Amino acid sequence: MKVALPLILTSTYLLVGCADDSAEEAAAEQETSMAETIEAPAEETDDSLLSPVEQSAPDEPITPDTTSLGEFDAAEVVLVDDERVTSPAVRADGLEMYYVKGESKAESFHVASRAEDSGAFTPGPAVDELNALCAVDEDRSIDISDDGLRAYITCYEEISEPARLYEVERGDLSLAFGDALEVATLPTSTSLSPDELTLVTAPYGSGATLTATRESIGSSFEEPTVLPGLENVNLFAPVLSADGLEIYGATAGQFSSATRSSVNASFGELIDLSFLLPEEVRVAGAPELSADERTLYFVGVTIDSEYAIYAASR
Repeated sequence: MKVALPLILTSTYLLVGCADDSAEEAAAEQETSMAETIEAPAEETDDSLLSPVEQSAPDEPITPDTTSLGEFDAAEVVLVDDERVTSPAVRADGLEMYYVKGESKAESFHVASRAEDSGAFTPGPAVDELNALCAVDEDRSIDISDDGLRAYITCYEEISEPARLYEVERGDLSLAFGDALEVATLPTSTSLSPDELTLVTAPYGSGATLTATRESIGSSFEEPTVLPGLENVNLFAPVLSADGLEIYGATAGQFSSATRSSVNASFGELIDLSFLLPEEVRVAGAPELSADERTLYFVGVTIDSEYAIYAASR
C-alpha cells in the first residue's frame, strides 16, 4: 500500500495520504542544493506524499539494467479524479483499482473500474464499509488481494507513528467487505505479496526497509526484519514483485527500484526510475506492480500540484 508532496525536481519521496509540515521545512532548507526545491502554493500542496529529506540522494544514479528490470514503455495517465488521488491498489484481472481520494485529514477509500485490463480507469464511488473503519479525520492507505476478496487498510493520524494493519474480507466480489481483523502494527507504508503472506514496509523518513511474514491468511504477521541489502535504504511505500526479485519505492531524491538474483540474495544498489516519468511529472512514488509484473502503477504530481495515477508497461 501505498502518501502527497511539495514539488521538487529530484529530492523527496512520495508517500500515501497524510500531511507533515516537517517535510516542507526540510525541503526548504535544500533550496541551494543541486536538487532545487520548487515550492508549490501551500494551499495547493499536501506534502504527506513526500518523505523528509534528511537523507541524501545517491550522487550518481545508476543506469537502469534493462536485462533484469525490463524495458518499460512511457507512462500514461490511467486515473484522474476531482481531488488528490493516492495509494493505488489494482486487482489481478486489472479491472478495478482501489485508491485513496481527498486531501489529508479528509481522505476516503474509493474504487475505480474499466472494461478491459488496459487503458484508463473511470473514477468510482466511495467504499463506505471500509471508510467506516477509519475516523473521519484519519489518513489512510489500502492494498487489495489479487482476487479482490480482501482489503488491507491502515488508518492513522500521524504518518511517523506505527499504525494498525487490518485485513477485511468478503465472500464474493458482489458483497460488501465485512469485519476488520488486526494482523500487524507497522509503519504506514506497507504492501503485501500476491500470496498475502509477506509484506514490505519502511518507517517514515529514516530507517531500513523491512519485511515480515505470516503462516496463513488471517493470521498475524511476525515482527519485521531488515531486507538484506536495504539495511541503509529507507524505501518508502515499497512494493515487492511477485517473484520477490524486484522492489520499488521512493527514497530521498528519487523514485527507485532494486533487484536481486534470488529470494535469498541481497538487493543491489538502487536504480533511478526517473526515466519513467512523463515530462510534466516532477515527483512520483506510491508504486503498485501488477500481478504479472508487467505494469507499474504510480502516483505522479506535476509542477502545478496536479495528482494522477500513471501506468508504465513492459
